[in-house]
Amino acid sequence: IKHAMRERDVVALVECWYRILTTLGSSAPQLVSDCLKVTSLYVVWIEILTVANDKFLSAVCSLIAAASPSANEACECLAAVCSKKMPASKKVLMLSELQIFARLEACVQKGGAQQLLVKEAEMINSIGEVILEAYVDLRVVATDADAAKLAQIAWESINKLMPP
Repeated sequence: IKHAMRERDVVALVECWYRILTTLGSSAPQLVSDCLKVTSLYVVWIEILTVANDKFLSAVCSLIAAASPSANEACECLAAVCSKKMPASKKVLMLSELQIFARLEACVQKGGAQQLLVKEAEMINSIGEVILEAYVDLRVVATDADAAKLAQIAWESINKLMPP
């Protein structure tokens, strides 16, 4: 079933999720929360670029930035997207191209509800672990200039997560 869905239905499904996230936030917040939970579960096996793109991630980040009723689930969804298993080089490129660290800076609350701050901290920690793991993997296999360059990008990303 999953294989057939990947070939035919996932793009349409993701488009439905996007419409739910962008149109029902105030009128059906529980539906938005449930949609984000489902997205987080599907990320494991769908083609990551269906959700790891500017359009979809902007919708997710806007829920976090607005401290919406579904912001906690949005944090979990963003962490799931960033945690998708893939080779370290692809991971670093994806996170860099998506400007994930600039997105985090823009959407994370500087104060507010304690529960949301905890979820944001968990999300940032999760993404930090992902990028650190990618850095270590790239440093171990840094036998060529491309791997060394990506390791440097990963290191710079770690520094962005942990400002002085």
